[in-house]
Amino acid sequence: MKVLVCEDEQILRERICRDLTQQGYEVISCADCQGLYEKMNGMFDLLLLDVHLPDGCVYETIAMLQESYSIPIIFFSSDTEEDLMLRGYDFDCITFMPKPVKPRILMATVNSFARRNHLLEKEIQRGKWVWKAEEHKLVKQGEKNEIILSSSEERIFLALFRQQGKTVSREMLMSCASNQCTDASLRVRLAQLRKSLPEEMEIETVRNIGYRLVIKEDDA
Repeated sequence: MKVLVCEDEQILRERICRDLTQQGYEVISCADCQGLYEKMNGMFDLLLLDVHLPDGCVYETIAMLQESYSIPIIFFSSDTEEDLMLRGYDFDCITFMPKPVKPRILMATVNSFARRNHLLEKEIQRGKWVWKAEEHKLVKQGEKNEIILSSSEERIFLALFRQQGKTVSREMLMSCASNQCTDASLRVRLAQLRKSLPEEMEIETVRNIGYRLVIKEDDA
């Protein structure tokens, strides 16, 4: 799992990065909004962000970034004013932690998120298709072609891929996409995902329930 940490307090930032690395996560860090903007590339699984940074409030940067990326966030701040915290939940926020951050609680929250979303799995295989989690790509055994998905496509795809052949509810897929995902925006994301997937994979609509990923077998 790849994590981006944005925190201007050097001692805390280094402590968080060290703890995450010891847990086996891949970690990138920065200390301000500009660094966050420069390092974001849509390939992170989780963001750990201080709200107040030297060059401004991180919310403005996240608002711009979420035009292109939708990535789960853990916010932390010494400012626990109610409106500030509620604004954080307008984004794809898992939780809002008050500072001083308790490292063990933070690590427990990150680990719980990773387990719940199966992000500790390095590979997931269904038939001849393999999802390589560390490289964020889908490959077919014996072939060189690779399929790269956007971050929002990836989360929806993995929910379907893990349950391949079974129906996944609309509510579950909307939750995987983002906290702000609606039924209408889910349909748009699924249309985009269908275009990205190989022809052997089909996302079927199960009326009034959800969606199901079907993988066609190779012709004998």
